[in-house]
Amino acid sequence: MRDYFVANGINSLKDLDLYISNHVLDPPVKRTIKQTLPFVQGSIDFSDFSGEIIFEERNLKYTIDVAELTLQEVEQKKQEIFNKFAVLPSNIKIEDTYLPNYYFIGTFNNIEQNSDQEQVELSINFSIYPFLFSKNTKNFEKEIVETEIISIENNSVHPITVDITCDQNINIKNNNVIYSFSPGTYQNSGFVLYPGKNDLEVIVNAPTNLKINFVEEVL
Repeated sequence: MRDYFVANGINSLKDLDLYISNHVLDPPVKRTIKQTLPFVQGSIDFSDFSGEIIFEERNLKYTIDVAELTLQEVEQKKQEIFNKFAVLPSNIKIEDTYLPNYYFIGTFNNIEQNSDQEQVELSINFSIYPFLFSKNTKNFEKEIVETEIISIENNSVHPITVDITCDQNINIKNNNVIYSFSPGTYQNSGFVLYPGKNDLEVIVNAPTNLKINFVEEVL
């Protein structure tokens, strides 16, 4: 099977007839934030001041073997690729056959041409969010009859936003902070799961069906 990628619905194999010979995802790099002060030795490191490790965006590169094309055909192919991807918006969804269980969020960067005596290659580069998103949504669902503690694991190394659905008024206490929810579905409510095991105290006045959904992010 030929490898391919899909960026914002554009399939590199079906739409552009590109043969992907290699896939390179740069390793994560921790962002360093340092500040020097007058009359102070060295510098002050604020890199983890927020309590969370921040990573730089990563480069995702797909290499295309175009050795069988003439130089004119290579230029035409470069233009075709550029015309397809340069007009795409930022923060698009990118999937490929190398990591079939995950997807990326990123932005088209550029096309590079690498030539040597043996072969000619084109490289398509994307700048991506440092974390990969799992295609398998984690789902927690339970009827909460009375106040109880539930445990949910976040296997990522940073806090993850969750979707919450309930059919009665509830309060959820996590990390000594209480979040209140009326009946409905909530996205980007500010409620997060912290890395590791989260023991959530769910406080109810009447039985409620509680659903918590989230997508794991890995480096």
